[in-house]
Amino acid sequence: MNAYLKAIERAEELAGGPVTLTEIMAVLIAQDSLFTPFKHGPVTVIISNLLREDLLWTEPKHIDRYTTKKPDDPAYITFSESFRKHAPTLKIGSDATCRPKDEKNVVSFATLIEILKSKDAKLMEGKNAWMFDGQMRMLDGNKIPDGQKVAFNTYPRSGNTFLRRFLDTITGIHTGSNMPLSLTTMQ
Repeated sequence: MNAYLKAIERAEELAGGPVTLTEIMAVLIAQDSLFTPFKHGPVTVIISNLLREDLLWTEPKHIDRYTTKKPDDPAYITFSESFRKHAPTLKIGSDATCRPKDEKNVVSFATLIEILKSKDAKLMEGKNAWMFDGQMRMLDGNKIPDGQKVAFNTYPRSGNTFLRRFLDTITGIHTGSNMPLSLTTMQ
């Protein structure tokens, strides 16, 4: 990745400021005439990794210009700054997964399965009333037992987002779906 940082710095010298992916690619090709994205990995993936490691600043509205130096323009921010701004209740765990800052928003998979499989309505009261408080929660990150994982294959317009939002709603556990249902149904 050091070669990519050097290429971005060189492209910035040539452009006089933040640069686009095309300008970075031009410098990489000029430095190595045998350079191909397939030989060195997809450039966009490497740029994304540099962003996640807070080695680059970008303008978050378009994410199309990059710089290795903190610019005077306050619109340019690092990944961490953007993450904190857009997900104030989350943190990034040591395993690079999103985790809630507040552990009260975490549920064990075993507890969730026990509640969902039970016919005892009393389980929905008291300490488990959280399922109906409107707050999204995340699983605790513990390993899900063998035989308990479910996967579903989908294709565009097959109802993937609808199913995920439905599961979000009935379990109170966030599946990662971030599209509102109003945008996923035919009007």
